[in-house]
Amino acid sequence: MTTLISKLPFRQKFLLIVVLGFGFFIFFCSATDALSNDVINTLITGYSFGVPFLLLGFSTEIDLNSTKIFLIWVATSIVLFAFSLMINNSDKFLTHRGADFDYSSSFNAAMSRHSTSGLKSLLYFLIVYWILNQLTKKLTGYSLVNTFM
Repeated sequence: MTTLISKLPFRQKFLLIVVLGFGFFIFFCSATDALSNDVINTLITGYSFGVPFLLLGFSTEIDLNSTKIFLIWVATSIVLFAFSLMINNSDKFLTHRGADFDYSSSFNAAMSRHSTSGLKSLLYFLIVYWILNQLTKKLTGYSLVNTFM
């Protein structure tokens, strides 16, 4: 395991440390009530969408063509997905809406009541990326994200 981590590009090591470190920080604050539930829910929402954005929005996406790196991110996303399922119905992670929020609206009805539902987004992103990458390789012979190597 240590040789796998030592062979990772620096950008992947850095992103993994940031993602895992911030995830453990949120988990610690949630377990110890170090922060209010509203702050924790805000952090979880930002974390849920920030992780796929950081992976997609920078040069770290190029590394997803490597099976080892892709599997590391899939394992991370499965942990987040499982965590989301385990605490899905916890009142601690309820998102409080304003008094004017219309729950009967079709758009608003699709929104989750729990902040942890966004933790599933990384797994969804990776599944779509893998499908599109395989399809692109089959049709063009190139990866979805060209590494120019």
